[in-house]
Order: sequence, then C-alpha cells, then structure tokens
Amino acid sequence: MARITDGLYTFDVVNEWPFGGYVVWNIGRHNFKHEGYLPLAQVDGYHVRPWTLKALYVGDEELCLRVLKEAGHHTVDESRFNQMRNETL
Repeated sequence: MARITDGLYTFDVVNEWPFGGYVVWNIGRHNFKHEGYLPLAQVDGYHVRPWTLKALYVGDEELCLRVLKEAGHHTVDESRFNQMRNETL
C-alpha cells in the first residue's frame, strides 16, 4: 500500500472513501501539501485517531480545495463529499 509521510503523520493512500466513519481532516492545504489528495481521519469527539489517517486520491485539486474549505466550517463525511463532487460534474 502506498503511503504519504507528512511531518509527524503517515497517511495510507486510498482511491475510494474508506469504511468506518471517516471525515475530511480539517488541517488545510498549508499543512497537507499534497495536491489532488484529501486527508481523511476517524475522529472521536474532537480528537483525531492518528493511526487511522488516509489520503484519498481525488485528482481534481479545485475540488480538493473546495472540500478543505468546507471542512473548515462543517464536517465533511462521505455523503457530503459525494454531494460536492456531483455538483462539479
């Protein structure tokens, strides 16, 4: 499995949204500088479970930036991500 190491964190690269209650981790592009990818994590309240980190390959950087911006205001789960992706089609 491919991995991205970004500072203290390691993300498993995935091509599909993983099962298990993942959300977009609101760390912003300045902290996750991998264009075309979204940082995902499982959260427990306000605490990220660092052993669950994934990097979802989206490919479309414009969509990634919109999703990251949305994640700064609201939780972006799989359903919300799919809705945002479908709005761009």
